[in-house]
Amino acid sequence: MNPQMKQRIDEKLDQLSDQYGAQILDFAEFLASKESRLDAEEANYLAGVQGGLSEWSSAADEDAYRDL
Repeated sequence: MNPQMKQRIDEKLDQLSDQYGAQILDFAEFLASKESRLDAEEANYLAGVQGGLSEWSSAADEDAYRDL
């Protein structure tokens, strides 16, 4: 997150009660968890794609398609 965004959030947090602060913290933790899960899913997907692509990059394939 860029510094300007952090500053704006911090300024807004200073204006809120502890009750709302706790709710915001809960929501921020939820978003961080969601982002971590999505990052892991993306990494798994990309690993699967890379694994699948290796089947197409064998020496025999390169020889077969060289003249096309």
